[in-house]
Amino acid sequence: MTIFLLVPENSNVSATDEVKHIISWYDRNKLKINLSRELVFKRPNLKHEILPCTLPDVIRVKTVKLLGVYIDHTMSSHEHHEQIARICNKKFFCCNRCVNND
Repeated sequence: MTIFLLVPENSNVSATDEVKHIISWYDRNKLKINLSRELVFKRPNLKHEILPCTLPDVIRVKTVKLLGVYIDHTMSSHEHHEQIARICNKKFFCCNRCVNND
């Protein structure tokens, strides 16, 4: 299950406290949660990149696949288009080999 945690830049609640609250809610409702990756969205034209600290045992990634769509840290669709082009190239190559082998 994927969760989205939106924490504003200026907040009186830390991201760690909010994650603890979400984990306790999942435990109370007998659900499992996988907190292995995090994606921090930022403005693409931001000069000074001040990112929040990562959560313990969590890897920060720049791209994540969600419901078949690749989303990157700048909310651009470039990575999604690249992935679709790679998949199409693989399929065209396989079709071409099948046609040429006959």
